[in-house]
Amino acid sequence: MKSAKKTSIGKTIIGVISCVAVLAIAVAIVLIYIKTRPVTIDLSKYVSVEYSGYDSYGTATVSIDYKQLKKDYKDELEYKGDYKDLKKEYGKPIEYLQAQLIGELDSAENLSNGDTVTFVWDIDTEEVSDNLNVKLITDDQSFTVEKLEEVESFDPFEGLVINYEGTAPNGTASIDRGSVSNKYFTESDYYFNLSKSSGLSNGDVITVTITSDAEDAYKLDFIESYGVMPESISKDFTVEGLDSWITSLDQIPEEGLAEMQQQAIDVFTTQEADFSAEWTMQDPEYVGSYLLVTKNDSTTYNHNYLYLIYHITVDYEAGSNTGSYDYYYGFSFSDLKLNGDGSFEVDVTRYQKLQGWISKEMVNENGWGGTYTYHFYGYETMDDLVKEYVTKKADTYTSETDIEQAAE
Repeated sequence: MKSAKKTSIGKTIIGVISCVAVLAIAVAIVLIYIKTRPVTIDLSKYVSVEYSGYDSYGTATVSIDYKQLKKDYKDELEYKGDYKDLKKEYGKPIEYLQAQLIGELDSAENLSNGDTVTFVWDIDTEEVSDNLNVKLITDDQSFTVEKLEEVESFDPFEGLVINYEGTAPNGTASIDRGSVSNKYFTESDYYFNLSKSSGLSNGDVITVTITSDAEDAYKLDFIESYGVMPESISKDFTVEGLDSWITSLDQIPEEGLAEMQQQAIDVFTTQEADFSAEWTMQDPEYVGSYLLVTKNDSTTYNHNYLYLIYHITVDYEAGSNTGSYDYYYGFSFSDLKLNGDGSFEVDVTRYQKLQGWISKEMVNENGWGGTYTYHFYGYETMDDLVKEYVTKKADTYTSETDIEQAAE
């Protein structure tokens, strides 16, 4: 019986020893895991951003709290593998880590309150993990800009008047400095500069600037000097109100054309009085017009010509001899203009007759026999008239016509 009892006790002791051994192995494994597992560091806890300057021109500065990072992890970090070169170059593991912490803000200047800036890390996390027992969390971080100093702004062009004078395309522009209505114009003595002041036409755009400096730099200097900021350093103005020479037929108003046509008819009536008794003129037939526009913008006269062309029919009667004759006649008016207020201007008394010399032989039976040669002012065909007054000016004038199948 004693022998059996000893055997039971022995087995118990062996079991206890086995459990202790297993427990020891487990503890050792846990300790090894704890010893070799990477240290996880969330770098976002050590990043902060400060803002300085003025709203719209603020600056963001990022800071990394190396001191706190060292305090938190200097005793937990270890080199891995062959680290002699790393230790020689950086020293302690925490110092190696700090040297790898590189990043920047996606935007750091010209900031306004409410803007969002994002800090982005530029770290080779895989390389760091190969050299240290560490796992880095490097998520991008967004920050909202705040507490920038608010600055009042003003319009430096408030009240500015630009005077336009002359006739397009040679109009001029000048600045009425006395029209500016903000107080900073006299205090800061900023100046206005026109991008173009001559050779102007209605619709041209002129840019007026108050400085030749870079906009941001100028505004910051202005803030420092006066505590306010110009809204902009340039403004566009559209040229308007200039007189302009007529350059297309559709610019001539109906009443203006009618005035010139009436002048032509009045001249025809006077001319008819000079006809021989054998000839009677029918009512002139208006065919259409040609507009010629100078190619030389610097010319001082004859900027344009408007030719009114008429088909003339005259009837002949000398005893039993009758007949009719057709020819073409024209009138030229020059320097047609649109005034700055939109009204049309032309001097109808300043006209030129477009007339050649035509000879026509007819049989005359009024008291004497034989033929008689009559002379008319005009052109036998419209082609002849156009070639003389349009084609011959093609080197110095462009032309436009409303006559269908007009001669070239």
